[in-house]
Amino acid sequence: MQNTTKTWVIIISSAVLLILLGIRGIYLRVHRVEDEKDWYVKELNIRATVQIDTLEMISKNVGFIVCHAINGKIDKGKELSLNKKLKYYKRIQFLRYRPGGQVDIFSRRIDQYQVGDSIQINSAKDEILFFRKGDSLWQAKVSNSLRERVF
Repeated sequence: MQNTTKTWVIIISSAVLLILLGIRGIYLRVHRVEDEKDWYVKELNIRATVQIDTLEMISKNVGFIVCHAINGKIDKGKELSLNKKLKYYKRIQFLRYRPGGQVDIFSRRIDQYQVGDSIQINSAKDEILFFRKGDSLWQAKVSNSLRERVF
């Protein structure tokens, strides 16, 4: 009788230990993925002002803000080089580049913006500021405008 009880205690303890290790592994993986996303945003080194040329809706309130730089510099090759260094993500993309120097920014609030609005991007602060005629309109995070693929 005692051997059976000991066996069950060992089996249950082992199962609980495996479950806890599995939960810890998932927790660490999720946090490493988020840390990599934060690293990506900071390493973008974008500090520029762009102006909205047009808005392309994909669905209700979701779409792309098509704009061009009016101040600062956007390095087209930076995202390509950062993507080669990713460990947990297969690909992360903030800007989609178009011919003629235009870029697209993904937005879930596209209905809030108008052609001519300006956008200040500061990736070091994970910050996007929207302005209309010089007045602050909205503040967002670069990390919320990323399109990413895990694994």
